[in-house]
Amino acid sequence: MSVKFEGRSYHKECFVCRACKTSLAGVKFATKDGMPFCPACYVKKFSRKCEFCAQPISGKTHHYMCTID
Repeated sequence: MSVKFEGRSYHKECFVCRACKTSLAGVKFATKDGMPFCPACYVKKFSRKCEFCAQPISGKTHHYMCTID
């Protein structure tokens, strides 16, 4: 069985996340600049980071809990 991605065919064991090398055959994945990433690596590499703890966030500039002393 092969995997089709952007008009090209890959062995299912060769179609992997560009960051962690986890197989992406038959699962949902994200792309950046034409390269496939598993959801966890995509968030880790490309999402906005909290200004306080540097962990991925969506929307605001920081986690609410990071501002509490």
